[in-house]
Amino acid sequence: MQSDLLYRIPSIISYFLIKGNYSGCEPYGSGHIHDTFLIRTGQKEMPDYILQKINNHIFRDIPALMENIQIVTSHIRKRLISIPGSNPDRETLMCIPANNGQLYYQDSQSDYWRVYQYINDSYTYQKVSDVHQAFEAGRIIGRFQALLSDLDANLHETIPGFHDLFKREMEFDKAVMDDPLNRLLNIREEYTFVKAQCDKLREMSDELHTLGIPVRVTHNDTKFNNILFDSDGRALCLIDLDTVMHGYIHYDYGDAIRTLANSASEDEEDIENVHFNHIFYEAFNRSYLQEVESFFTPEERKWLPFSPNYMTFIIGLRFLTDYLNGDKYFKIHRPEHNLKRARVQFRLIRCIEEYQSS
Repeated sequence: MQSDLLYRIPSIISYFLIKGNYSGCEPYGSGHIHDTFLIRTGQKEMPDYILQKINNHIFRDIPALMENIQIVTSHIRKRLISIPGSNPDRETLMCIPANNGQLYYQDSQSDYWRVYQYINDSYTYQKVSDVHQAFEAGRIIGRFQALLSDLDANLHETIPGFHDLFKREMEFDKAVMDDPLNRLLNIREEYTFVKAQCDKLREMSDELHTLGIPVRVTHNDTKFNNILFDSDGRALCLIDLDTVMHGYIHYDYGDAIRTLANSASEDEEDIENVHFNHIFYEAFNRSYLQEVESFFTPEERKWLPFSPNYMTFIIGLRFLTDYLNGDKYFKIHRPEHNLKRARVQFRLIRCIEEYQSS
C-alpha cells in the first residue's frame, strides 16, 4: 500500500500551489489515521511540505474538516501577529491550497489529499524525556486554548460525540453484543473494569454537560506527539488539527496528561512498564494554569484533576471497542495490538488513582 502511494505522489503534489519543484518524498510520522509524507523541493530558498492522504472513512466530510482547520489556523495567525516576538510561520500550521482554490484535492481514485507547509528544524517526540519538555507541553496547550478563547465561529463537528462517555459506552456495549470475531472471551477482566469506570466517571460527564461549564474551541487530540518542538526544546505549536471543534478544555488537559505522564508508550508491550510520572504531571500543570488563567472559570477548575482519568478511560475504551469490532479504526501492526493498547490505558488509570489517593 505504501509503495503504491509513493508512486502516485509526484502527480498528486502537482495539483497543489507549492513553491519550488518536487524532488522527492519519504514517509513521515507515526500517526494511526492518515498516510503522511514529507515532500522535498531540494532548494534552500523554497520550503518543503507535508502531504497527507486523509482517511475519509473516519472523516466523512472533508470540506468541513478543512474549513475548521483554516478558520482556527487563520485566527491563531492573526493573534500571533499582534504578539511581540511571535513567528506565525513557525507557530501555527499553514494550509496550502490546490490549483482549484480548495484546501484539498480529490484524485481519480476518490482519495482526498491536503498539503501543509513544513516547519523546518522541528521535531515531535513519542515520550517526554525531561521536566522541561513537560513544562513546555503545558505551556503550548494552554497557549493554544488562550489564543482561541475569543474565537466566535461555528465549527463543524468532525467526529460527533468524540469524547462523550455515553456514546463511547454505547458503542462498546454494541461491540460486546455483536462480538463479530468471538473476542469477548479475551476481555473478561477488561469488561469488568470498563463498567466500574463508567460508574465512576459518569458524574463528571454529566456535570460538564449540565452545569453550564463553557464549551470552547479545543484541539481534542493533545497527545504528546502532536506537539511540535524546535531544536532548542521550545514548543512551537500543536499539529494534527482534524479534531479541532467545540469541546471542554478538560479534554485537551486530560489527553495531554495521559501521554506525557505515562512512563511507557501507547504501544507498550510490557504492562509492568506503565507508571504515572507525577513530576512531569506537576510541571505540565504549572505552565498550563499560567496560560489559561485569564479565561479559566471556577467551574472548569473543579473537574480538571479528574480529566486525566476521564480521557485515559475514553481512549482505552475506544481501543478495546475497536479490538472487538475487528480493528477497523486504529492501524494495527501485530495481533491483539488494540487490546494491548487498551490494557496500557487501563493500567495507567490505576496508577493515576494511586497518585490521587496518596
